[in-house]
Amino acid sequence: MRYLLVGLLAVVATGTVTAVGGSRLGAPPPPVRGQFVNIEPTSGTTFYRTPGGQRVPLTNEIRVPVNTVVDATHGRMGLTSANGAADFYDGAFVVREPKTGPTQLWLAAEHPSKCTPGSKAVVGQLWGDGRGRFQTRGKYGAATVRGTTWLVQDRCDGTLVKVVQGVVAVRDFTLGKTVLVTAGHSYLARR
Repeated sequence: MRYLLVGLLAVVATGTVTAVGGSRLGAPPPPVRGQFVNIEPTSGTTFYRTPGGQRVPLTNEIRVPVNTVVDATHGRMGLTSANGAADFYDGAFVVREPKTGPTQLWLAAEHPSKCTPGSKAVVGQLWGDGRGRFQTRGKYGAATVRGTTWLVQDRCDGTLVKVVQGVVAVRDFTLGKTVLVTAGHSYLARR
């Protein structure tokens, strides 16, 4: 009886049910390539909206279908896919995952028609930090990584990729070429 009482107190204190041996019983099933990814809050306030669903707060680790919109503008969240795990923050994105290739995060930025020529105004961005095969896509370029810390920023004058750690392959959609960007450098795929 004492063991049962201690176990119940642990569940109340942590909010997580564990099996003997320490595995979590409430954890979602693993990701499925091209169908499902797992997301969880890390810090701040994050939201998600599944296809056809409503925008709701992300409060615990859950499994969501691809094409889910995630808003981590005011928080940080973890994403685990068939390609690896990484944290994303300071932006909103749509999760996509083709049958082959990296897990794709498409910036959920609207490009205002009021952008003036030469303006560098930011219309959307997303930071990433982690390991695995991920591609963050802006309007004019995409950054493909295997494990690094990077920023993709859609601006009025193009898509800027900044690399803090590691190496990122940047695809410039306008020029139709791929450029390797190393830590401490950036690349602007111009409009």
